[in-house]
Amino acid sequence: MFNNPPNLNRKGIESTPFYLILSGIVLLLTASVVFPSYSQWQDTMNLGKTAAEAKEILSSIESVHSLGDIGSIQQTELNLPAGYEIEVRNTSIVIKKENKTLKRYPVDVELIYRGNRSISGPGRYRITIVYWIRNDSTNEGKDFLIEVVDGQTPS
Repeated sequence: MFNNPPNLNRKGIESTPFYLILSGIVLLLTASVVFPSYSQWQDTMNLGKTAAEAKEILSSIESVHSLGDIGSIQQTELNLPAGYEIEVRNTSIVIKKENKTLKRYPVDVELIYRGNRSISGPGRYRITIVYWIRNDSTNEGKDFLIEVVDGQTPS
């Protein structure tokens, strides 16, 4: 019944390129699932970083406004990821990507952005936020300046 010993030199399916080809196919299928998920995860993380930076601007605006002293200044540093832009509007801060609004943060005060350049990533920015009088320019050559406007008219 067991007279024929197994032939150890015989090449079976284990030594053929079948498993190499199968492994390659599995690897390609896995990569096709993982890489799009990774880029989607990276976009989500970058949006989260940008939202944190926008909240930092909001916190600085609230801090300057709560003091209520004309000329109060606060500087904050931002580090924006690539592809995102923070836009300062009259009563809100908006996060945009490719001219599409992603998030909007309303502000209870009037804002004027007097910066020389847009706040867009990638890059580090030092933003100056000042509590100032309406209709009185304070640009002073700053690249990034946000005015928190006081309702009074200059005397």
